[in-house]
Amino acid sequence: MFIPPFCPERSCDAHYHRPDRRWWERRGCYHSHFSGVVPRYRCRICGRSFSEQTFSIDYYAKRRLSYARLLRELCSCSSIRALARNHEVDRKTVENKIMRLSRQALALQLQGLCRLELKENLVADGLQSFWVSQYFPNNLHVAVGADSQFVYGWDAVTIRRSGRMSAVQHRRREGLEYRFRADPQGIKRSFASLADLCCTLFAASTVRPLQLLTDEHQSYPPALASLVQWEELRQAGRVSHSRYSSLLPRTVTNPLFPVNYIDRERRKDLAEHVKESTRFARAAHTSMERYTAYLVYHNFFKPRRINAPVGERRTHAEVAGVSPGWLKTTHQWFFTRRAMLSHLQPTGPWVRIWLRMYETPLARHGPYLPRYLLG
Repeated sequence: MFIPPFCPERSCDAHYHRPDRRWWERRGCYHSHFSGVVPRYRCRICGRSFSEQTFSIDYYAKRRLSYARLLRELCSCSSIRALARNHEVDRKTVENKIMRLSRQALALQLQGLCRLELKENLVADGLQSFWVSQYFPNNLHVAVGADSQFVYGWDAVTIRRSGRMSAVQHRRREGLEYRFRADPQGIKRSFASLADLCCTLFAASTVRPLQLLTDEHQSYPPALASLVQWEELRQAGRVSHSRYSSLLPRTVTNPLFPVNYIDRERRKDLAEHVKESTRFARAAHTSMERYTAYLVYHNFFKPRRINAPVGERRTHAEVAGVSPGWLKTTHQWFFTRRAMLSHLQPTGPWVRIWLRMYETPLARHGPYLPRYLLG
């Protein structure tokens, strides 16, 4: 029998804390072509009525898909249109399901971070890709555990195209920048947002000293210096910043191997990040939703080593310190029970991903841009 976990009304006392007495009562049911007979309930405290579907990941949905299958195919280099063909649905239906998966993934990531203690150094770097057009590259910052390869946090920012360009390409970039110009301090702000999360993990850790390893990008030191918590931890001798050349061979002996590993995996597993591909992200917010779902799949579902010995099938989260028992329990609700923002405490990038706040370059032109703009 279904028991309502809490009242969906945020201002109600039963939303965050269950009262001692029974706070809900049955209020009939209704019939849905999607879910059949759905029971309804009423909160005795605030009077809000709700149904069993309110707490389902398929709330307001008109089509039912296998989220587990969808996640596996998404993380196996299937594009959105390929997923739509495989599941025999519209492209927008697939995008809606991935949005729901990304919010479930954010909830799982936040709960997982609350249940582990940082016991390893962190490696942070920016992985480059693009969305809309190659004239709008982006930097996908990630913070990865040096030993577990568990991804602790991520963020993204649109940057200005640089490098060698012809005269025609320069003129085209100037024309596009009349419509959208990337923040010149974007990398610094994005890395500072990610470093703020790292500082929270460093402060809660009992292991000291810990290191933050990055490459020699010029924006990283001033971004760290702008954080008050980082300076306090550094002066107390609890953290330090080590820099290494990004030109070092990308082998397992490279101190930056964890982020190089994530870079290799996402270029292999996510369709929009495959090099020299016609599959690319049309919108920044949907791209971040797919990236979030992929990284959480990497953390909590994918074995740390595919060719590991028999019996050694731990995930990256288990190696980082997450309890296997709790992880098994989360797998039971991840694809069924709806995660709600009010029950989480997201900050920085997590809020922007959940609320779809990442700005898409040239969004005023719609998802399909004129050929002369794409180049």
